[in-house]
Amino acid sequence: MLNRAQLGHGMDPRVVGIAGPLKGTNFVLPSGEVSIGRESSNHLWVPDPALSRRHCIITGAGDHFAIRDLGSRNGTRVNGVSIERRDLRHQDYINVGDSMLVFLLGDDAVMAERNPVQLEDTTEQEGAISWLRPEGAVYLDPEGISAMRPTERLARDLNVLLKIATGIGGIRDREGLQWQLLGMIFEVVPAERGAILLFDSAAELGASVGWDRVRGPGNPVQVSRTLLKRVVQERVALLVNDISKQGTLSAQESLDGFGVKSVLCVPLRVLEKVIGVIYLDTRSVVDHFDEDHLQLITAVAGIASLALDNVQHLEWLREANRQLRTEVNLNHEMVGKSPRMDAVYELIRRVAGTDSTVLIQGESGPGKNWWPARSTPPVCDLTDRS
Repeated sequence: MLNRAQLGHGMDPRVVGIAGPLKGTNFVLPSGEVSIGRESSNHLWVPDPALSRRHCIITGAGDHFAIRDLGSRNGTRVNGVSIERRDLRHQDYINVGDSMLVFLLGDDAVMAERNPVQLEDTTEQEGAISWLRPEGAVYLDPEGISAMRPTERLARDLNVLLKIATGIGGIRDREGLQWQLLGMIFEVVPAERGAILLFDSAAELGASVGWDRVRGPGNPVQVSRTLLKRVVQERVALLVNDISKQGTLSAQESLDGFGVKSVLCVPLRVLEKVIGVIYLDTRSVVDHFDEDHLQLITAVAGIASLALDNVQHLEWLREANRQLRTEVNLNHEMVGKSPRMDAVYELIRRVAGTDSTVLIQGESGPGKNWWPARSTPPVCDLTDRS
């Protein structure tokens, strides 16, 4: 499926797949041009519907490389920003299709490190916190949108929501979806770090993805456990600004102690259940979050929640199907491997847990007597016509 003619060794420049269909790829970049796309004629390819046939190219030599989009349908992003052409720097994140790649140079090029998510306890005081409850989310209320005064920012935000809704709808990989969602959010919100945290069926923290746009891979994204707990319990979105100035959170381990100046924390809800959280922060004293960002990310969470829940359910179904197939393969004494026998095994799997009867047909010798005879059953033909 993948062209792996060039696998990573040593200090060569490379791209490493950390999520999506290209996860695990470690592709050394030669001098010249490397094409990425859906068709097998590309140097690096995977049959991902989100990729264009020829999606983008990486060109360069030595330690100077650049990436150029080839007019792809879903675009190419570097560090969350859509690009036409851009010079690549060590540890740049590259979104192509449903995959996330990291561009690497130097000694740590053998393997890409991700940004681990660390939960940190902070002491909360009432102060500069803005709360947004579901009924106050104007972008999730058609009547509320129609009553808003048309502005350039409103048009941009609605375009962002449309782009995200269409962009994530077809993604079937959970990690790929989390990375793509963070990348799209970074295009419109001045966040330096972000994390998407998902909960498992027992409401415990499960899969999480962190992204530090400033310090790059390997540096932890610190998430306030205190804020996270409150958002989940009260099912509301929050905005915290000017933390160091107004003392909203103060303790030996406070958000100000992490250098954070502004925080957005928004729940991912399906019906009345919180399945996860979008967490964004910045250390910038200039580019901070505002009420419009809070409204926008709340709407993004409303769109993304169902997609994330569907992907989690799809992964559960895949695992259950794999286990069932394994059990079928282990719990019978039949021999034989062919397309015809595979169809028989699949039929056995489908009817094994039911009261259905099966009529076995075929020429002498294939083992029809292995099953007891039943009357008026479905037909299973063991004749070998392959």
